[in-house]
Formats: sequence, structure tokens, C-alpha cells
Amino acid sequence: MHHLLPVVTPDPTWGERRVVCNYVCCVDAFALSSTREGKIVSVSIFKSPPLKSAVSIASLAAIMVMSAPAWAQQAMASSATTNLDSAAAAGDAAPMAPPATPSAAAYGPPVVQQSAPRGEVAIDWQQAPAVAPPALVQALDLISRNYPSVRGARAAIRAATSDVRGAQWQRFPNVSVQTSFVGTGNTVAPSVSVSAPVWTAGRLGATIKRARAALDASEAQYREVVLGLAVDTTQLYFDIARLTRREAMIAESLEEHRALVASMERRVAQEVSPLADLELARSRVAQIEQEYAVAKAQRQASLYAFAELVNDPSFNIGNVPQYKPDIQLTGRATLMDEALGYDPTLQRLQAQIMAGRAEVSATKASIFPQLNAQYTYNDYVGSRVGLVATLDTAGGLSRFSAVSSARARLDTATAQLSTAQRQIRQRINNDLTEFDSAQARAAVSRDASFTSNNVSQSYMRQFIAGRRSWLDVMNSLRETLSARLGQADAEISAMSSFVRLSLRTGRWTPFVDSSK
Repeated sequence: MHHLLPVVTPDPTWGERRVVCNYVCCVDAFALSSTREGKIVSVSIFKSPPLKSAVSIASLAAIMVMSAPAWAQQAMASSATTNLDSAAAAGDAAPMAPPATPSAAAYGPPVVQQSAPRGEVAIDWQQAPAVAPPALVQALDLISRNYPSVRGARAAIRAATSDVRGAQWQRFPNVSVQTSFVGTGNTVAPSVSVSAPVWTAGRLGATIKRARAALDASEAQYREVVLGLAVDTTQLYFDIARLTRREAMIAESLEEHRALVASMERRVAQEVSPLADLELARSRVAQIEQEYAVAKAQRQASLYAFAELVNDPSFNIGNVPQYKPDIQLTGRATLMDEALGYDPTLQRLQAQIMAGRAEVSATKASIFPQLNAQYTYNDYVGSRVGLVATLDTAGGLSRFSAVSSARARLDTATAQLSTAQRQIRQRINNDLTEFDSAQARAAVSRDASFTSNNVSQSYMRQFIAGRRSWLDVMNSLRETLSARLGQADAEISAMSSFVRLSLRTGRWTPFVDSSK
């Protein structure tokens, strides 16, 4: 039985590092060059004992893998010694810096260096415009961290990151071990094969590019999900504010109409006014009660939807935001370019186009043969090393059909990019038109509300003096309510469209590492 845990021991005489098995094994030693260049100068392979088994093959592989970090550590130690000797020879000309600690040797494809782990994108909504109330900022922070679709998008980034590393591992050798029983005595016949790609016609490079493009698409999709939720939450929040103001105004008007109904009932009882005036007042009260019930139900439904978004039924939505007439939208000339450069949907589609191009390259490369360097060993022919050319047709001319399919998918992604650009321009234009229109309506409705309220009070006094009819009084109250509701809708619409434009152009972005 061979020993499975080889011992790595330094040789103080020659400064060499040797891998010595405690028992008789296939490999005796790997010597490091004494010139401190970190190269293997000799490999001594002794004839193995007659008994062959899968255990001996595993021992050979374990020695090779465990000795690799030792070679790297020895090379770094030699380099560090050389640097210290040079510094000592320089004397006291300059203060000596502490020696750098050598990093541990790594086996495998290099890890992409980045400022923050991918999949854990930092979120910060605090750089909000003055129009956005604190309750909305807090709600967006909760939603962008805890909403299920956001968590799913983060998981997709982690999966895409693993796919990139898996694609990079394809550049490394492939080890295959087989064991079979032959003969009447069930003799064990182990075989091992180690192959490494030498030339793949660009297939491996295209596969890695496709994986990296898929990672970029996953990150863009994460931003797309966060931004989409932010826009929906903003719209829902200001809808709640609008419905709250409508409900309060309608309730106030309803009290006024009920008071007028009570007054008209007394006038009818005293036979001062006809019964038709009382029926008119009661009809207007019924209409306003209907509007109040509708506004209350809409507000309640919006509150339930908002509670589902933040996943907190007791979330304090705060007071209704106050409209400021001095809201200014700056940089109108660059507004569209900012939206097209920031929108995560376009970034995702561009990444998918890059992935489609890499897929076309990889599919083309699969038509050509692949050249591998291969080492094989078994009990019948012993060890063999050579180059192996492999061509896989995958059934007739299906490879050529796959190339056509990849090109068609690339054309589809390109068309989707053009469509998305048009949709973004349309949304920006709609929000911009809504903002300008809402500001104009808010200014006009403010004056109309003030004027209609004065007219209503004047009509009431004239009715008591006998100069106006009861119908004129009812109509003036109705016009006053319509003007106030129009003012509330316009003011809330202006604030909502301003915040949506800030989100869609990246002027208010939660992504700390945003390229913008």
C-alpha cells in the first residue's frame, strides 16, 4: 500500500525542496533549481513496484498537486532573500522598509479584482432631491434591500460569477481516471488520462467572454429591477398622497353640503323654499358621497399595495408632501442623453449583444478540430504522451445550423436594443410633458380655487338676500370642489414626474459604484 500523504521537507544543504514519499512510490523527488529561478531542472522517476492499483495513481496525483505550492513558496522565498541582500549592501543610505509578506500561492484561474464583491452592490438612497419626502427615501431603501425580486437578482449575479470562474477553469488540464476488471481473475486494470487544451480555434476565449458578458447582463438586470421598483414605488407613493388629499377635500365638501341640506330642510319646513331645492341638495350630497367612497377605496387599495412593497403593514408613510412652486428641472438639453446612458435595461441588452457575439464565435470554433496535449497510462501500454486532434460533428451539419441560430439570436438582441431605446425616449418625453403640464395646471388651479371659493361664498350671501337661486349655490360649490381637486392632482403630478425623471436619468441613483 502506498502512502497517500507525502511529506514536503527542505534540504538545508542545497537550498532545494524535495517531495519524498515515506514508502516506495512512483515519484521519488522533484528538485528545485539552485539558481533560484523557480524552475524544475530534473525529475527522477523510478520504476514502480509490480503491484498497480488506483491508490498508486491517486498518490502520484496528490504528490504533484501538493508540491506545486511548495515550489512557488520556495521561489518567493529566494526572491525575498535576494532583495534583503541588496538592501543590506546599500548600507544606511536610506531607511529600510519592512519586508513584504509573500502571498499564498494560488492554483487555478485568477480571481477578478474589484472594489466590492459582485452580487453585493452597495445601495444608498440618501442623495435624494428636495422633492422626495423622507418616508419615500426610507421605503425605497427597504424595498431595494429586501424585496424578493431584488434578492433573486443578487443571487443571479453570484451564479453568473461562478459561471465566469467555471469558464476560466476550462483552460486547465482535465484528469480522467478509470478502473476496470479484466481476465478470469478479475485483475484490476487502472488507467489515467490527463489532457490540456492546446488549440481550440478560439472556443475557450469565446466561452469566457460569453460568461463575462452574462455577468454584466446579470448586474445590469439587478440595477434594472431596483430602478423599476423605485419608479413603481414612487408612483404609488404619490398616488397615495393624491388620494389622501382628494379624500380630505371631498370629506370637507361633503360636510358643507350636509350643512346646506339641513338648512334647506328648515327652509322647506318653514315653507320659505320649495321642496325641489331640498331634493337638489340631497342629490348633490349623494353624488359627493359616491366620490368620497371611491377615493377612500382607492386610497386603501394603494396603502395595501405599498405595505406589500415595503413588507411592513405598520410602515409610517408620513404626511402629504407639500408642493413648492419653485421646482426647476435643470439640464433639459442633456436629459435624454443622460437617460439613454444610465438606463439599466439598455446596459443589459448591450451585454446580451456581447454575449451573443461571443456565442457566435464559440459556435464557429466548434466546427474546427480541437488540439489537446494528452498523457495516458495503463498497465498494457504504460505511459504515453502526445497530441490529440478531436473533431466532433455532433450529427451531420448541425454545427453550421448552430452558427445560423446564434446569428439569429444576435439579431434579435440587437432589435430589442433599438426597441428599448425608443421606449425610453417615449417615457422620458411623457414624464417631461407631464411635469410641464402639471406645473402650468398647478399655477392656474391655484388661482381658480381661490376665485371659485370667493364666488361660492358670494352666491350664498346673494341667495339669502334673494338675488341668486339655489341651483347657483349648488353649482358654485361643485366648481369650488373641482378646482381644489384639480389643484391637488396637478401639484402631486408635478412632484411625481420630477422624481421619476430624476430616477430614470440617474440624477438620483442608489448605486454607489454607478458608472455615472
